[in-house]
Amino acid sequence: MQLVRLIVLGTAGFAALAGYIQEGRRLAAIRQMPGDKARDFYEAVRARDERLMWVVAALLAVGAAALTIRELFASSAAAGV
Repeated sequence: MQLVRLIVLGTAGFAALAGYIQEGRRLAAIRQMPGDKARDFYEAVRARDERLMWVVAALLAVGAAALTIRELFASSAAAGV
């Protein structure tokens, strides 16, 4: 169980570091663009990120619902219902 926790922690840390590096590169690219183009690029990236977060949230919700249903059926089968 401890190994699983370490793997989850390492994965979360790596994801945070990767996001930080990606944001730095994105801001460096925006600094080199003219104003209107930079704003359009920034808004497009924000829209894409927001869509991605909705997809992740939906997948997590579906996974949570599936696990809840599985546990309900497992507990009712164990109880003999």
